[in-house]
This record gives sequence, structure tokens and C-alpha cells, in this order.
Amino acid sequence: MWLLFRRPGVVLCFGAFAVLAILAGIYCLIRVLISISKRNVFTHDNVVRMRVFTYSLLAFSILNALMEWLNYIEVVKQVSLPGYEIKGFSMSEDWVSLVVIVLFTEIFAVGVKMKEEQDLTI
Repeated sequence: MWLLFRRPGVVLCFGAFAVLAILAGIYCLIRVLISISKRNVFTHDNVVRMRVFTYSLLAFSILNALMEWLNYIEVVKQVSLPGYEIKGFSMSEDWVSLVVIVLFTEIFAVGVKMKEEQDLTI
């Protein structure tokens, strides 16, 4: 991370977007929990809030992986030790859990749509 501080514009751009994504996601998660505590679970507003939370979490994870990759590129450019080999880049994120969270959010959205259609039938 310290290598990217030479380029404050890159860090500022990524940081600002990540902070906004995190704040929006946390706000929407709190609103979903408040709505659930009031027994308003299957509503369109909760679908929107859950999507904002889920996709902001996904955006933060992608930005974090991108920052790790940029750090790796900078380190590889600057470090060369004779007799040693630099290990390849690998992401630290658990992408399977993020995909499962997105999948459950979309399943919840389909469930809300089915409930709305059922409420309209006689």
C-alpha cells in the first residue's frame, strides 16, 4: 500500500469511491434491519437496499483487489534479488462468498416479486 502513496490521485480516487460505497452499503443494511424489526420484510424498498449493500460490498472487494494488484506491479518493478523468484499475484478475497451473497439478494428480489403477484390474485 505504501508504494501507491507516491500517486495520491490514484489513492484518493479509489479511497473516495470505496468510502462512499461502504457508507451507502452500511446505511442500507441498517435500514433493512430496521424494516425487518418492524415486520416489513418482503418489500420493494428492502430489495433496493439489499442490492445497494450487496453491490457496494462487491465494488469494495473489486477495488481492494485492484489496489493489491497495483501494489504487486509496483513491487515487481522495484525489487529484484539475485537468486530469488518473486511469487505470483494472488487475490486475498473470498469471491465464492460474494457470489453467494449476490445470488441470495437476487433470489430475495424474485421472492418479493412473486409475493406482489400473489397479492394481486384473488
